[in-house]
Amino acid sequence: FTDTLFESLLFGHRKGAFTGADRDHIGILEAADDGTVFLDELGDLPLSQQVKLLRAIENRRITPVGETGERRIKCRFVFATNKNLPALIKRGQFRADLYARIAEIVVWTLPLRDRDMDVRPIAEHIIRRNDWTPLAADEIIPLRCYSKYNVRDLRRALLWRELGFDWAQIIQAFNREDEMESEGEHVCQ
Repeated sequence: FTDTLFESLLFGHRKGAFTGADRDHIGILEAADDGTVFLDELGDLPLSQQVKLLRAIENRRITPVGETGERRIKCRFVFATNKNLPALIKRGQFRADLYARIAEIVVWTLPLRDRDMDVRPIAEHIIRRNDWTPLAADEIIPLRCYSKYNVRDLRRALLWRELGFDWAQIIQAFNREDEMESEGEHVCQ
C-alpha cells in the first residue's frame, strides 16, 4: 500500500483528501469500536507505515487523512506475520519500539507442514466455508500441496481440486512453480 492508502484504510479520510476520495471514510481502527483489529503480514509493513501504526497504538488516537483533529480509538490489536521480527530489527527493517509495544503476548505456531493432524480439519473448514465438494473419507491431501506457503497453499490446492484438477496435476503445477522460482522467473498466483 502507498502511505496514503495505508492511512486511509487504517485511519479513514475526509472527502476530497486525495484523488478518488469522493466521500468520507471511517478507517478500520475507528470502525472496530471496542472490538479487535487483526493485522496480518505485519513483517511486510514498510518502516514509514510502522511509525504511523506505532503512534496509533501508543496514543490510542488517529488523524484521518485530510483532517487536522485527532479522534480517539478504542480497540484491541492482534498481529500476525510469518517473518522473524527480531531478525528484521537487527537488519533495520522493523522498528524495535513497535516490536516492544506489540510483543506483549507472543504466540508461536508451527507451520502447517509440521502439523499433519491439523491438515484435514483445516482443509474441511476451507471447503465448508467456500461451499466446495467435500473430501472423500479416504482422500489424502499430499504434503507437497501445503509444505511451502502453509494454509494459503492448501487453500489454493483445494481450489484447483474444486476446479477439477486431480492431485497429480496439482503437485505437477506446484513443482513447476518451484522450478520457475529457482530459475528466477516470476510466478503469478
